[in-house]
Amino acid sequence: MQQGDPLGPLLFAAALQPLAEKLRPGPLDLATFYLDDGIIAGDIPAVPAALAHAQQRSLALRLRLNLQKCEVIAVGNVSDAQLTTHFPNAMLRTAQGKSRVCRSFELLGAIGEDTCGSPH
Repeated sequence: MQQGDPLGPLLFAAALQPLAEKLRPGPLDLATFYLDDGIIAGDIPAVPAALAHAQQRSLALRLRLNLQKCEVIAVGNVSDAQLTTHFPNAMLRTAQGKSRVCRSFELLGAIGEDTCGSPH
């Protein structure tokens, strides 16, 4: 298959379908995928366990999850120490050591609040 082939996204989504189905009935609050983007949401340690599972299954498909393109969105009173214990450092910090963790979010026009209670 060549880049730009209209069947490419369909075949990629079909290859990821078993992974998506495996994650949905688990302890996560949300596990959804669209083409090569996925969202997994839940409490700690459910999300890191699902992430590890996704990484293992991806390797079987000869795919690699790019942790530098992944985002961690921490909602509520989640400490940096909790995140460091459960998530790979590549998801939490830039190469320069700056935090990559989002403390607020906007999804489909709905605004999440940060830990201070002020809207983002």
